[in-house]
Amino acid sequence: MKTFERRKRILEILNENEKIKIKNIAEILGEKTDSIRRDIRILSEFDLLNKTHGEISIKNEDSIIEKFYFNKISNRLEKESLGKKALEYINEGDSIYLGSGTTVFLLAKLLKQKNFNLNILTNSLPSATILSKKSNYNLIFIGGELRRENYYFLGSLVTNSIKYFTINKAFVGARGFDIEHGFTISTIEEAAMMKYIADSSEVMIILVDKTKFEKMSFIKMSTFYDELNKKVTKVITNKTPKLEFIKKLQNEAIEVILT
Repeated sequence: MKTFERRKRILEILNENEKIKIKNIAEILGEKTDSIRRDIRILSEFDLLNKTHGEISIKNEDSIIEKFYFNKISNRLEKESLGKKALEYINEGDSIYLGSGTTVFLLAKLLKQKNFNLNILTNSLPSATILSKKSNYNLIFIGGELRRENYYFLGSLVTNSIKYFTINKAFVGARGFDIEHGFTISTIEEAAMMKYIADSSEVMIILVDKTKFEKMSFIKMSTFYDELNKKVTKVITNKTPKLEFIKKLQNEAIEVILT
């Protein structure tokens, strides 16, 4: 079993049992105890579990956060750098929207350490959960149809709720960016939601790690709203895009910010 899959299974087993002995995990997975101990040390460093005297137990926070945080995030350190840069554009008293996706989730995790007074609107269950204990945030969670791949909500219930709010800054991700199609996402429902986010926001800031450039997903982000790009003022990324990408973004008055 590959290292990533083994660690994923350890978290799944822990979510099912809440507390379990390390030797029992080794038996379930058919792996050497030493390998399991190394995995558990790494998972413990990521603050995903508690380790005491030959057994591990689940952290106090909702297990969905643990599953999402470890299982879904690739290029974690690079994405954290995007979150740190995005944090610089959040000010006391702002009303912000946090979209779904792992990079925006890491921004939410950073916000957990801050004591701003903010209004935060999100359809991301992991972001809402991790910020729910922060009494200085006025947190509004908008639910609808659950998309389990990233634990976020879409659909008419979400879009109908968004239109009631005014947002200073919306922080969103994208699945890809290329010259011909611009920013792309996965589903029609996401594109429809972006229309309402754009309508309600003063500006939109897109967080995309270097793996998203020169990739194209199924749906143009601006499918339902040709004026969307006028609301996108900044793109935060961790790699200098090719000159043609920079020119396209600059032609649309979008600032490229590198971490």
